[in-house]
Amino acid sequence: EGKNVRQAATAVLLIAAWVTVSAQVVPVGQEPHHRIVYEDASLRVLDVNIPPGTTTLDHSHDHDLVTVSIGQADTRIRVPGSDWGPVRPRRPLGDTSTVEYAGKRGVHTIENVGPDSYRLIAVENVKQSGWHAAPAVASSAVRQLTEGRAFRASSVRVKPGEAVERSLGDEARPRGVYED
Repeated sequence: EGKNVRQAATAVLLIAAWVTVSAQVVPVGQEPHHRIVYEDASLRVLDVNIPPGTTTLDHSHDHDLVTVSIGQADTRIRVPGSDWGPVRPRRPLGDTSTVEYAGKRGVHTIENVGPDSYRLIAVENVKQSGWHAAPAVASSAVRQLTEGRAFRASSVRVKPGEAVERSLGDEARPRGVYED
């Protein structure tokens, strides 16, 4: 009987710990260091700014996103129930990457352990599925940076004063990172 009581007590403690951890997670748009700067029915743009020595709240990502590094820093990540990971390599300025969160929610906390602000622009595709893949632009001025199921990010080089024509295909969606 004592074994059953201990097992029941352990189960209650595990459930209480899970509820506590779950209750402390905020959606990424409510995390103070992830500021929404634009949002419509197709996408959301976040300005991520984590000053030196700062730790974000536990926050969740529910949509695929593409990020562009605009400020290098020494950061590490912790997922709920785990220890801090190692300090991650600094992302070069302009580094672009995609992360697939739709259908597989991501929750983490980021800590800036270095002397510089961690800055990036994150663009979320708010669709959960059914992404439309338009053909890649074929041009010597366009270099594809990264591609995921919900994004294709490209670098486009233009001369000062030169116009760039771009097509959004059947539906508006983020199409690229433009450099001058």
